Amino acid sequence: MFVHSKSSVGGRPFGLYYRSFSGHLSHPSSNIPQMKLLRVMNLRSNSDSSNELKKVDLLVQLRYLAVDRMPKPLVGNFVNLEFLIIDGDETIYIPLVILKLVKLRHVKIKGSAIFEEDCYSCQTTNLRSLSDIIINNDKDDEILRCSPHLRKLKCFYYDDTLFPDLHSLTDLQILDLKYCSYFSGELTKVNFPSTIKNLTLSELGLPWEEISIIGRLPNLLVLKLLHHAFVGEEWETRDGEFQELRVLELWSNDVVKQWITCSEHFPQLQSLFVSQCFNLKEIPSEIGDILTLQEIVVYNSGYEVYKSAVQIEQEQRENGNEELRVITSNELDMEDLFVSAAAEGSK
Repeated sequence: MFVHSKSSVGGRPFGLYYRSFSGHLSHPSSNIPQMKLLRVMNLRSNSDSSNELKKVDLLVQLRYLAVDRMPKPLVGNFVNLEFLIIDGDETIYIPLVILKLVKLRHVKIKGSAIFEEDCYSCQTTNLRSLSDIIINNDKDDEILRCSPHLRKLKCFYYDDTLFPDLHSLTDLQILDLKYCSYFSGELTKVNFPSTIKNLTLSELGLPWEEISIIGRLPNLLVLKLLHHAFVGEEWETRDGEFQELRVLELWSNDVVKQWITCSEHFPQLQSLFVSQCFNLKEIPSEIGDILTLQEIVVYNSGYEVYKSAVQIEQEQRENGNEELRVITSNELDMEDLFVSAAAEGSK
C-alpha cells in the first residue's frame, strides 16, 4: 500500500493482508494494530513525528523499516528486523539495543549517527553495512570491532590522532572514511584490510609518498581520493601498485601540481575522473596508453587539465583508438580545445 499524501489516507482500508506500506499514517494508533503482519514499512513523517511512530512496536514481523528518527525505545521489539534506514535532519543516536538485534544486517543513517553513552563493546553483531557513523574516541572504535562481518562501512573521525583498527573487519569490501582535520597520528597505524574493493578517502591529509599503503591493496577496484585525502605538490606512482584498479577519482585537490605516472602503473584502469584540481598542470599523456581505458571525465578544473585530456583523446584517435572518450563540463568550448590540442600536436 502506498499513501501519497497525509490527506489521502482517509477511508483507506487497513488489514492483516498488507505486507508492505509506504507513505503517511494520519491515525497510527488505529491503523498500525491492523497491520501486524507488515514486513516492509517506509514511514514518511507528519508534522507531529512523535504521533507518527505510536504503536509501531507492534509490528514485530518487520524486516525493513525506514523512518526519519530512531524509534527508540521501541527498537528492541523488532526481533526480525534486517534493514533500518533513518533519514532525518538531526544527528541520530544509536542505542545499545540496536547492536543486540540478532537479525539486523544493514543500518543506514542519512546524515550522521553517534553511539549513545550506554553503548559498549558487546557480543559480536551480524551487521553487514553501517553508515554514516561518527567515531569520537577509542570506545566508539571498539564498538566497530564488534561487527567483524561488516562489508560496507562509512564513518567520520573527529579525533585526528585515531585511525580505525580495521584488522578484525576481514570481510570489509567498501570503506568510506572521512576526517574532519588532517590525520596527525602514527603512520604505522594506517592500514586497510586486503579485502577492500571500493575505497573513498577524504581529508586524511597524508603525503603522497604514503599512498603505497593503498596501492598495495590486491583487490582494490575503485579508488576515490576526495578533498585532500593526500597532500603535496607531486604525486609519483610506483611499479607494482594499483594493478587491479578500474576506477580512479581525484576530487577537490588544489595542492597537487604534478602527476608522474606511466601506463604500466594502472594496467586495468577503465575510468578516470578529475574534478576541482585547479593547480594540476596536466593529465599525464601516458594515461592515454592504458589499453583498458574507456573514459576520462574532467569537471571544474584548470584549463591545462582540460586541454591535456582532449589532447590525449586526439592522439588516441590518430593512433586508431576510437574507444576512448573524453567528457568535460560545458564551461569550455570543446571545438576550441580540439583545435588547441591539434596545434600542440603539430609542433
